[in-house]
Amino acid sequence: MTPPETTNRPASFGELITTARTTKKLTQRALAEQLDISHTTVARIENGTTPTPTPEVLIGLIEVLEVDVRTAFELLPPYRRLLDALEANEKG
Repeated sequence: MTPPETTNRPASFGELITTARTTKKLTQRALAEQLDISHTTVARIENGTTPTPTPEVLIGLIEVLEVDVRTAFELLPPYRRLLDALEANEKG
């Protein structure tokens, strides 16, 4: 019997960002400085207090942390709906 596949998929967008940031050995302050936002904004994104960052911040996080765009979108409900709509349109 084959064991079920395990995935390292993060449970939330905040977890994705925290993992990517720590992998790059960046502090919340260092990441915030690169994005020209406050470190508290980074903390709120990571802990889920700010569940959906602004498009500008989202793009910055994806670029600086080099996270997969599809994974990021799938973890953010408004963007997941956009991704679903785009995929439906492609199948259309």
